[in-house]
Amino acid sequence: MFGLSRKLKIIVLAGWALKLVLIPFPPLQGDFLNWIRNGQVMSTLIISGRFPSLTGYGIYWGLIMLLAPFYWLWTLLPIQHLPLAELAAHPSLARYSLMYVMKLPILFSDFFAGLLVFILAGKANPSKARNALLSWHFNPFNLYWLYWNTTMDIIPAVLVLVAIRCGIDRKWSLCALCLLVATVLRLYPILLVPFFAIYALREEGRIAMKPILSFLAFFVTPLLLIVVSQGIISGSLQATLNEILRVPVQTKFEVSDILGFRLADFFSLTPFLLLVQIYVLIAHWKKETALAVVVLAPLLVIFTSGWVFGYHYLWASPLMSVYYALDNDLFLFSLTFLSGLLSPITSQPIFTMYFGWDLTYQGAQPVIDLLGPCMSGVHFGTKAVYLLKMNLDRLRGQ
Repeated sequence: MFGLSRKLKIIVLAGWALKLVLIPFPPLQGDFLNWIRNGQVMSTLIISGRFPSLTGYGIYWGLIMLLAPFYWLWTLLPIQHLPLAELAAHPSLARYSLMYVMKLPILFSDFFAGLLVFILAGKANPSKARNALLSWHFNPFNLYWLYWNTTMDIIPAVLVLVAIRCGIDRKWSLCALCLLVATVLRLYPILLVPFFAIYALREEGRIAMKPILSFLAFFVTPLLLIVVSQGIISGSLQATLNEILRVPVQTKFEVSDILGFRLADFFSLTPFLLLVQIYVLIAHWKKETALAVVVLAPLLVIFTSGWVFGYHYLWASPLMSVYYALDNDLFLFSLTFLSGLLSPITSQPIFTMYFGWDLTYQGAQPVIDLLGPCMSGVHFGTKAVYLLKMNLDRLRGQ
């Protein structure tokens, strides 16, 4: 199994056992409860013969569509299916089974992320593939966001990894389709399309436009078909287009969070920095740079300064494991993810919230809260250092 020794195999299996044990313990609340609630509504719509419209769910339409069958699967279990409000308030067999079923997409995505991290690192340096695999599976940052806070972003993030694998094999049509599905699920991968196109141009040569046109056609054409079909379903193409244009307003805080280095709600330096990254990539990076590193760079640009939604960095986490295996900087890698883990834990009184531990000091905020700003600053700084280091290494021809 992945060239691991017997001892490491036991450790990996023990890690998976821990993940399975953790699944039912977090409180059924927050984003995870919202995902389940929306999955329930969408499942009911589909069963009744109505196709859910984009205008009803906005940016989250694709992921909720994917989760709806899992909620339906839970309803088939031979148990008492209590209302969600009761499940959230009281532990029960129904609650634990619901949490297991709804977290199946995360379990599968976690497994395939590890597999793809191993493959991608092995493509660049076979001797380092094992380090990439272990750094993914034993990263406490991943464990926290996947199994405690239950972020669904790992699902489209895995599709980006599959797109990278297809790009390495020059299967540009499949690469584009994977990026398209990932974009429908979570929107962010659309920002990665220029970087895939640049890599394709380098691999195929600037004269060989057929593969590039194939890549763009398989991304743009189905996307247009989805928009048109949604217009037909909603009864108005204009309404669907208006809904898409309203996404930045509807998800104001989330969009402004990923548009890092913002100077105002919708005035950010990130688009400019992405253009700078494109220029540096075209003009100065080595042509034989691994596609995983090419894609990691814009992800670092996009998510370096995020502070409200820490799980966004999960998009970069698999590729960071690949880069760590190639770069072998254990201190910087560990500091990045340790600070990324401690930042949300110390910014929210998680110990008081979940375990009832009294960490207050003379009636003030929990003492552990004092670490929040520090850890957030360290997390921001290490991400920025990684981006700078990656570009400087490429500029020096490494």
